[in-house]
Amino acid sequence: MPFKGTTGEPDIARAIAEGTAKYVTRRETRRNDVGCHCHSGVTLAAIRRNGALKHEWNDPVHRSKNQLFEVPENMAVPTNVCIRNANDPSLVWRYETVGPRQSARAYTTARGNDDPTHTRYVRIATRLKPHVVTFTFVHPAVAKGIMEADAHTPPGDVVARWNMALMKQNLPEAERMHSILREGRPICVYFDPC
Repeated sequence: MPFKGTTGEPDIARAIAEGTAKYVTRRETRRNDVGCHCHSGVTLAAIRRNGALKHEWNDPVHRSKNQLFEVPENMAVPTNVCIRNANDPSLVWRYETVGPRQSARAYTTARGNDDPTHTRYVRIATRLKPHVVTFTFVHPAVAKGIMEADAHTPPGDVVARWNMALMKQNLPEAERMHSILREGRPICVYFDPC
């Protein structure tokens, strides 16, 4: 990171006000800590065998090659994310209790009536260093934005993207992530518990 993170809980209001992600980035790294993810009971092999490839792209934040698959209806899983405005009062910003992630994430317990209950879209991410393949079910609106290459698709891991842009000195992208938070625009938010 281009700065030392902080200890204690994330402070999103201070990060937005001061224009620095350091207040939502924890200092210690936990590179060898295994991430904690919600598991769907669907296997990677089943996704590749039964799903239809919809889109491929590179993700500089996660340093991965990505594929978006649509799986059959019988493989749909409950959504564990929703789209909320970054300034939604129901959001709680916190660090994962398990895993290597240094950047805070937004969580909510407030499932809305218009939130999709299930999704059939899966992102398969292949990280190159170290070589790790993971998959995550994706919110249907985000999947649509990915397929249409819509620049206004609500970002996931907005703080991680802000940090990565700063680290790579990509100031326009860093400002874009900061403005999404500052202006309270839509972002992907995890349900708590997911």
